[in-house]
Amino acid sequence: MSAVAGILFFNGDALEPELIEKLTSSMSARGPDSQSNWVSGSVGLGHCMLQTTAESLVEQQPLLSQDGNLVLVWDGRIDNRDDLRRTLISHGAVLRDNSDAEMVLHSFAVWGERCPTHLLGDFAFAVWDARRSMLFCFRDYVGARPFYYVCNDRLFAFASEDEALLQLPGVSSQPNEEWIATMFVPAFEKCIDPCQAWLKDVRFLGAGQRLRLTKVGQIDVSTYWKLEPKGDTFHASDADYAEAFVGIFNEAVRCRMRAARDPAVMMSGGLDSASIAAMIDDIDPDRQRSNVQTYSTIFDQPDNSIESRCIKVLTRNYGDKAKFLSVPSMNGIIGQQDLIDFSWSKSRVHPVDNSVLLPAMMCMAAHRDDQRIMLHGASGDLANHSPGRYQAYLLREGLMRIAWRECVEASTNHFILRGENPSVLLLKNIWTAFAPKSLKTIKGQLLHGINKRFYKDDLIGRRLQDKLRIKERLDALTSHCGNHGLEKYQKLHTSTLFPLGLRIGLEAYERVAGRNGIEMRDPWADKRVLEFMVNLPLQQKVRHGWTKYLVRSALLSKQDSTIRWRNDFEHLGWYLHMQLAAASEQLLTELFADKYNPMYEYIDDGLALFHLKRFKDSKNPESADYCVWLASLALWLKRMADL
Repeated sequence: MSAVAGILFFNGDALEPELIEKLTSSMSARGPDSQSNWVSGSVGLGHCMLQTTAESLVEQQPLLSQDGNLVLVWDGRIDNRDDLRRTLISHGAVLRDNSDAEMVLHSFAVWGERCPTHLLGDFAFAVWDARRSMLFCFRDYVGARPFYYVCNDRLFAFASEDEALLQLPGVSSQPNEEWIATMFVPAFEKCIDPCQAWLKDVRFLGAGQRLRLTKVGQIDVSTYWKLEPKGDTFHASDADYAEAFVGIFNEAVRCRMRAARDPAVMMSGGLDSASIAAMIDDIDPDRQRSNVQTYSTIFDQPDNSIESRCIKVLTRNYGDKAKFLSVPSMNGIIGQQDLIDFSWSKSRVHPVDNSVLLPAMMCMAAHRDDQRIMLHGASGDLANHSPGRYQAYLLREGLMRIAWRECVEASTNHFILRGENPSVLLLKNIWTAFAPKSLKTIKGQLLHGINKRFYKDDLIGRRLQDKLRIKERLDALTSHCGNHGLEKYQKLHTSTLFPLGLRIGLEAYERVAGRNGIEMRDPWADKRVLEFMVNLPLQQKVRHGWTKYLVRSALLSKQDSTIRWRNDFEHLGWYLHMQLAAASEQLLTELFADKYNPMYEYIDDGLALFHLKRFKDSKNPESADYCVWLASLALWLKRMADL
């Protein structure tokens, strides 16, 4: 997780070096080892270095080709290094060192705009081609590394942080109201451009996208890769599926273990973290006990928390390398004042950051231990997604007996459907599988009309509703969705991943990690893993009512049965929001009582006061979460208004 930046002035206007220096200086937390810049005429590139691999210790960026015609800034990790190196040499490349950046620069020289299709890993990078007076920008397949940009009449600029771009002339700090609206009306995400950012003038380069820019400002954004379902991948037996999964996932973890020093692991008590722990032990059994450190949040009385008991099982071989924060006492690797300082920092407070306080605190603790890399499994649920009414697909295949068995077992084992009446489940799935499209359309229209008044009208202000035409746009979306029968489950899985599913989680984790100089790596977001999981047969994704069935069965001999066959959900991050709200009651009271609070441009003022009173009266965790989020929004809006 280094940082990259660049500026191109149009019409030949000269770029002052101080301007690109402002961009890199504002992102120094992401690259504490060095900040370097290159300027030539109207173009400048900048880089902030976080040295995370042995090869990065010799990197010098911005990196120029030997003839000086190409200049690269790179934030990333290449996972197919050996194959790429051999291929480049076969094309006549003369590599000056063994760094990832050197290989990427030669990849562009050999393949041009097609170069990212030859790369495997997490990356965001840009190349200035002096011969053609063009800038080329690329982002990895899943969007693991950030890439923000602005383009106006005078300039194009990019950076690894959105707010860094506010250093530039003509870039407004005005918030993006459409993105704010999605926080109150989540369904509205499907109505807006997914490449929008929190600032109105700033955009994302999407996952699997490339951008081409001429010196006079002609910009073209295109997609070089997207996840395409190919139909079921068939193996002869369950054992073969398990072997194939373990091989792919093991390689994804191994690639993310490449580091100049041993990485850390953010360890929860769920199956996604357990899978990573199992692969680390397979890759190097001794390394687990000697060098890798884990960071976890556990309950003060671990025996009374299934999440905490599972974490203790997963970390039992790590000894004093297992680091813990206990809640609600806030004892251990992080204290309550750390939580307060991080959340309400005047220069950094942001709604996204304060929505993921648990990983934020784990990154803060890792930073204090001089860690650079942290593995995590935040994308596991998305990678293992299965349809809610998965039995309908079995019914459509004529597997009535299996579908009924799945209804019965789901009522016991499925973490969402647990407790449902099996007969009711079967009837719902029969409707989903066989009801005529016309009846589904009528039902959808009726339910939409009934649910309109419950779609969180009370959360979002009338002014913003009317300005963005939220109801009308949601109505138009509903009229085109859900009326065309049973969607193929591979396509449904893909739509949960892109364009917003992976982005939202990876962006949030990456933001708080960047504030602490930590590079986050998620094996579940590996391109190879996602391609494999999307094309699994349905009964490998969910069976006997168990979600993530293949992962559970593949780990049969690798993890404790308490972890493998969990069907509950316990998230200890709630306690951090509770503690923060309790310690910040005065701040919350003053903020919410201020009638000039900028958040009241977007929400009903009664909402904030309702949740604050509810929290004070009953210490309701949902209200604590809402109070923290609203206060974060209010302070961020005020910070943007003051810039």
